[in-house]
Amino acid sequence: RAQVLASQLPIFAMASPMRKSRAWLALLVGCCTVHSGLFVLPAAAPPRPATRPAQGPTYAALTAGTSPEALAMRKSRIAGRPNKTPATARGVGRTLKIMLGVPSLLAVFSFLMVLRGYKTMETNGDAMQEKWSSFARKPGQRMLSLMAGAVRVGLIALRAKLIRDPEKKSAMHTKAGKRAVTELVRLGPTYVKLGQILSCREDLVPKEYINELKRLQDEVPAFSGERAKKIIETELGKPASELFAEFDDKPLAAASLGQVHRAKTKDGVEMAIKIQRDNLKEMYDLDLAQFDKIAVTLDKFKIGVEGASGVWVDMFEDAKVILYREIDYRAEAENTQRWYDNFKDLKWTTSPKVINEFTTSKVLALTFVKGTKISDLKALEAQNFDRTLLAKNLARAYLLAFC
Repeated sequence: RAQVLASQLPIFAMASPMRKSRAWLALLVGCCTVHSGLFVLPAAAPPRPATRPAQGPTYAALTAGTSPEALAMRKSRIAGRPNKTPATARGVGRTLKIMLGVPSLLAVFSFLMVLRGYKTMETNGDAMQEKWSSFARKPGQRMLSLMAGAVRVGLIALRAKLIRDPEKKSAMHTKAGKRAVTELVRLGPTYVKLGQILSCREDLVPKEYINELKRLQDEVPAFSGERAKKIIETELGKPASELFAEFDDKPLAAASLGQVHRAKTKDGVEMAIKIQRDNLKEMYDLDLAQFDKIAVTLDKFKIGVEGASGVWVDMFEDAKVILYREIDYRAEAENTQRWYDNFKDLKWTTSPKVINEFTTSKVLALTFVKGTKISDLKALEAQNFDRTLLAKNLARAYLLAFC
């Protein structure tokens, strides 16, 4: 194995920079394999000398005058004796082999896990949904995926930290942000929600990360229209053909908790209908239980920032109430209807109205209102919006909602 690795070095020297990074991993895995082989496999016995030195009387001299029958009987008794090697010595040798070999095998397995995850973000929403659902049943697999993902992002972030050239550092930060988005999507809704929160905190992470994390707000891979219809039919108890005159299979947007489709009722009312992802509560139960342990650890060792040290458990308990309330669309419907009732007479604002007959805890139906994302500045300017007036009206609406 060592000879095989040595023979690959000339090829490695001529490899491209992209292949070199993977070749380093392969070379390291190979070295670990050689290391484990050197210690775990039994060593070959040393060759016997051609002649043995004289060590006292010879066998022939000791057996002179003894009959062949007596010699045969003596040899049979010697052959039948048990092995005198102490059991403790044999056990120590076996234990030593395991102690030296297992870490190498674990290192190989870890690198294979990290290498296995270097792929682009899953674009098939149904396949991704099935993967998320499997995590709810296999917490061990979820933990391995989390650790491997952290290593993959950490390696790129470390490379960015070591680069001195500003342009190259920015490019590497962007690459790390893209990898972080891929890993968060792979881990499921709870971690996508975490990425959404980080995308609003430019004071915590570099701007290159922010630009990539913003994709998690409305560009998470969507599940199919057929799957969306099945969820609606299960929740409302009727076939989609009886509920809608039209239903657009292509979603308008998709995020961590669900996605939005455009539809039209039999009465001709256009609406935006939001459908929640499958097994969302089960995944929340699994992930938030892990976050509970993290919060306890942070409080125990008094880790935190100013104003948030020693109160992580209390803060997280409040956050859990909000998170679980967020996956109950009836609470969102109640708040949306309250907003509509409070602002319906104001001419400078408009808001959707809840369609109660199509709303459940996992399905939310609102009258369709066309709009432009407030952070899309180019689109606002193209439509000749007064951004200063928009900012004032937004502040007015916020104050009226809470005062």
